[in-house]
Amino acid sequence: MALCVKSYAQENIKIMSTPAGEQTSFSRVFKNDEGNVYLSWVAQNSEKTLSTLFFAKLNEDNNTWQEPITVASGQNWFNNWADFPSVIFNKHHLTAHFLEKSASGTYDYDVKLTFSSNHGKTWLTPFTAHNDGIAAEHGFVSMIPLNNGNTLVSWLDGRNTKTSGSTHGHGHSGSMTLRAGEYTPKGAAVSRWQLDARVCDCCQTSTALTTTGPAVVYRNRSTHEIRDIFITRLIDNKWTDPVPVHTDGWKIAGCPVNGPVIKAKNSNLAVAWFTGKDEIHQVKLATSNDNGATFSNPITVAKDNALGRVSMALLANQDIVVSWLKNLNGRTEIILSRYTFEGKPLGDIVVSPINKSRRSGFPVIVAANNSVFVTWTDIEQGQKVALARVDY
Repeated sequence: MALCVKSYAQENIKIMSTPAGEQTSFSRVFKNDEGNVYLSWVAQNSEKTLSTLFFAKLNEDNNTWQEPITVASGQNWFNNWADFPSVIFNKHHLTAHFLEKSASGTYDYDVKLTFSSNHGKTWLTPFTAHNDGIAAEHGFVSMIPLNNGNTLVSWLDGRNTKTSGSTHGHGHSGSMTLRAGEYTPKGAAVSRWQLDARVCDCCQTSTALTTTGPAVVYRNRSTHEIRDIFITRLIDNKWTDPVPVHTDGWKIAGCPVNGPVIKAKNSNLAVAWFTGKDEIHQVKLATSNDNGATFSNPITVAKDNALGRVSMALLANQDIVVSWLKNLNGRTEIILSRYTFEGKPLGDIVVSPINKSRRSGFPVIVAANNSVFVTWTDIEQGQKVALARVDY
């Protein structure tokens, strides 16, 4: 099916002011159970020796912000363009994560979690999500609230990449694993699991809640270096064997640093991802109406000129909006592609030009009512969080 491109008037795209100042990056947009929109970001001091995670609520006028709230701060954080902190709501509780160096190795860092039960006024002392005690890579976190009030956290875990006398690097002989844990609002670990024993080293994970339970998508890594997108689901307290969302057959020697994203509403869910088989760079989208047990044949959202870095949101009518980066003739842009859940294309919107440097990070989107909020890092003049609102 040919892509239909819809022309939107400029007033449908609004570049917004944010409460984040200079030397800010690693931003995300998210919302609470009532649909209020929030922005989180990391600010660094001028020497870049101190990092602080903030978040702020967008007022109902969709233009002004409440005072930023501090989550945590530290001098030994691991800050990375593709692996950065997050904050989520779980009913009236908040869960946040950040990454903290655990040893001198470049990729020796831990996943730190903290919780707040009073809208961010105070936070629990941050603790380590994993209990292996090994200085190795732990990151690429995704979190979702569970119906019982707890939080599910998934992450990539490099404990098996470390052997006696070894030093970490992405050419290690051990395998990166995918793991997850369930935590109460008081910070207690209910369960921890290994979900997959061999996965891609530095592609993001993504998690969503269906009617049968949580689902996690990620980039697998076969012994033959096939790195396709897989899914595993928690059903009746047991994780299913991981299976591909679609068999792209992308063989690549190194990690592409381009993870998938999943969104769900009831039994319907959608997965978007980047693939580069045969050097053809594509963004794909597949849907499921049975909680992720089976998927449709994928739609090609973008081809040839895609850099990936996907995000996704579901509108109130369950239309799917996929964000991705397009690079053509030396110009890189943030694109929003909209589809019905059945796969009918409803048009593309160019949100903004963006520098394709890694310092611009991964744009993140969230839908509220009939608007999609998009955030990224603007590095054209310094380094500052940028935000746009697209009204459908």
